[in-house]
Amino acid sequence: MDEVSRTVNYLFILAALLIVVAYWAGSNKILTTVFSGANTLDLTATGRNAQGVFAAYPTGGPAA
Repeated sequence: MDEVSRTVNYLFILAALLIVVAYWAGSNKILTTVFSGANTLDLTATGRNAQGVFAAYPTGGPAA
């Protein structure tokens, strides 16, 4: 019976470790996505392109 108890104990520890790793990997991916979206919104609000440079003014309009 002692061997079964030890096996169950190791399986519980392994399951707990896998749950922690899965949640950490998932939350890491979610935070990366959220920060990327916030950066895109900030660039759009400030009129910059993906490289962080201000977009050029349009040319060739009726005043040209």
